[in-house]
Amino acid sequence: MQKELYVFIDNSFLFIQGYRYVEHAIALPPTKKAQLNYGKFKNFIAQMGTIKRLVLVGSNLAGTLITSCQRNGFEVFTLPRYPDLKSGKWIEKGVDQKLGWEIAKTIFTNHDSIDNKKIILCTGDKDFASLFSDIHTSAWALEVLLWDNAASPIYIQQAEVFGTVRKLGSEWKNFIDIVDRKSR
Repeated sequence: MQKELYVFIDNSFLFIQGYRYVEHAIALPPTKKAQLNYGKFKNFIAQMGTIKRLVLVGSNLAGTLITSCQRNGFEVFTLPRYPDLKSGKWIEKGVDQKLGWEIAKTIFTNHDSIDNKKIILCTGDKDFASLFSDIHTSAWALEVLLWDNAASPIYIQQAEVFGTVRKLGSEWKNFIDIVDRKSR
């Protein structure tokens, strides 16, 4: 029986850490750049089971990205950035809370049999470690998708206690394209 997958993605983790990983893993010439292909990412996930819910949360997501992802079956939530009072830099706020809320909502409102249900979480944020035990005690399977060297060893260890960890480093070619940079 195929697993029913409920996928929750922190866009900045998938997007920014993915680009960093690829740029570090291969020497891109200045005329090339890495580009995340969300449709291919969905297909990559679909190889693991049947996608029942696909949630992408990020801050200040472009309208074209939102539309493209929605056409590919993603539920997209975008939150504004706020100025940090100390540094003055614009920072992301609320993404982790929204992801946590969507996970909790899924677990507590899904009354179907949970024998083959799995939460897939794509984030390296240590704040999510506290959710791992809740997912486990709710009898859902857990898989955490991580970029190599983008999460602390303690976070990885906690994820492995309550589920499995899948490192994306050897699989990036399934959903990140190398494209030409546009000249300015």
